[in-house]
Amino acid sequence: MSININQTSNKMNIYFYCPIANEPIGAFKEIYKHAQCLAELGYNAFVVHNKKHKESWFRTNVDPVICPLKDLKSITTKDDVLVILEVSTFLLQYVNCQRVIVFNQAPFRTFHNWGLATSDPNPYKDTRISAVITVSANAINYIQHLNLKVPIYRIHCFADQSLFSFTNYENKRDQIALMTRRNFDDIEQVIQLLYLRSKSNYIDRYKIKYIEKRTELQTARTLKKSKFFLHFGYQEGFGIPVLEAMMCGCVVIGYGGFGGDELYKNSHSRKVPTSDIITYVQEIESLIKTDIHKPEIIKRMSEKATTYANKNYNKTKYYNELKQIWSKIMGS
Repeated sequence: MSININQTSNKMNIYFYCPIANEPIGAFKEIYKHAQCLAELGYNAFVVHNKKHKESWFRTNVDPVICPLKDLKSITTKDDVLVILEVSTFLLQYVNCQRVIVFNQAPFRTFHNWGLATSDPNPYKDTRISAVITVSANAINYIQHLNLKVPIYRIHCFADQSLFSFTNYENKRDQIALMTRRNFDDIEQVIQLLYLRSKSNYIDRYKIKYIEKRTELQTARTLKKSKFFLHFGYQEGFGIPVLEAMMCGCVVIGYGGFGGDELYKNSHSRKVPTSDIITYVQEIESLIKTDIHKPEIIKRMSEKATTYANKNYNKTKYYNELKQIWSKIMGS
């Protein structure tokens, strides 16, 4: 999908403004996914970067529009719709759009860089903001406390099942996967405690695989080979890495991060209170011992994790929600 920013169109456009980062950022992948799904539903939906950039760590059919901030008014009309992240309300001054949708995937970052003084004017009070779309029940609760006068919608995220697909327990390795980008201090404590207690907890039988700056495909391959996934994210809008791990049949141990609490069920995972290092280590050791002595239990947990993920967070559900939400936003 591509667009010449100088071309004119009789059809209203939806522009998703996406920041740029030098490392994988899940929220940016969700922007691309949202835009691509809307395009497949028949909308003129485009991702905009302020300089030349193409995300390469995940698969997408979206070719981004390149437009410096100062030129956004030249490609937007009052009939177009701008979609921004919760941290990007500063963009309101750069566009002609009379409808702005906040795609708030990280409610705990809503007030990033606002400081401690009274915010006047409050950008969320801008009359052009027509709706907020978010990604979890916890996020809805947070956003409702902003006392906005606009609708708040929730979508159920999904992951690419052609990549993040179930792998039978018998085909997995004695491997534990985790991502190191978030909360490294807690990761360091948990890993070192496990190693110091290796004579009693069997950790030496398992390979710990760190997922760092990996593509979506590389991440999926690691998760498929792993029996367990450790999650250290906190104050999350949702928790896509947890969902992806579950889809691959990993038993997840870790922080719910509030937004991701809904993913954890005792039948297939273990949720740990944030920064409760000792409980974290104990849960890992307990499940490893179970895997050694009663592997059929871990096998069942693995199967239940994937079943739960695929039933509640899938592309069909996501498409139906987007169709209903955007029909309401567009007043059709």
